[in-house]
Amino acid sequence: MTDELPLERIRSARISDAAVEQITSLIESGHIKIGDRLPSERELIRRLGVSRTSVREALRTLEAQGILEVQPGRGAFIVSDGRQKDFLAPILNWLSDHQRDMLDIIEVREAIESKAVYLAAQRAAEDDLHELESVLGQMERHVTRGEVDKATELDRVFHRMLCDVSGNNFLRTLADNILQALAEPRYSILVVPGRAEVSLAEHRAILDGIRTSDPDAAVAAMLAHMQSVKRSLSSLPVDKRGSPPQ
Repeated sequence: MTDELPLERIRSARISDAAVEQITSLIESGHIKIGDRLPSERELIRRLGVSRTSVREALRTLEAQGILEVQPGRGAFIVSDGRQKDFLAPILNWLSDHQRDMLDIIEVREAIESKAVYLAAQRAAEDDLHELESVLGQMERHVTRGEVDKATELDRVFHRMLCDVSGNNFLRTLADNILQALAEPRYSILVVPGRAEVSLAEHRAILDGIRTSDPDAAVAAMLAHMQSVKRSLSSLPVDKRGSPPQ
């Protein structure tokens, strides 16, 4: 795949910008897709005809835009097609401005959903497990495609289903009211680059605890998930004006 990419040698005063434009154009044209690994740094230097400094600067720019994720020892992977760029900044800005409220909500969800998964691990039927697995499978496909809006809705469906499977109607009502209040995309931490993949893995750990009828493992996985979300929210970078860096 990497040898077939139509990369051209760059002749520009703003070399790193030209490299960014080429790579984003390849994503838009479908030559590179979400999940694909870019050619190695050495190969990019050779194919683009630019310095190592310019290549690294271009990769940093793409990573800052949430398009690229550099995984140590593995390489640089495409994680977004950039279509979220226009609305990502205001969503991150809203989350940054309302961190305290969001953290308070997460603390309430910790209590409610920990009890829900504890009961679900004791009461889940085979059909329940199949449905939960199906939701995670759909969520994974949307995460892979960078469709955060659809992944966000499935994230909420998964959490609602956990409360359904608990068999406790009052728990289900409480959780449903909270999740309904968080229906707008601006409330979703999944918009933070890389967060959707992490949440998906944490959801699978929760389901594993339920599938093995291990209430303690299910609760531990849920608490780990909520703590992870809180860390992502608390560490959300903001500049001096209160807006996420672009």
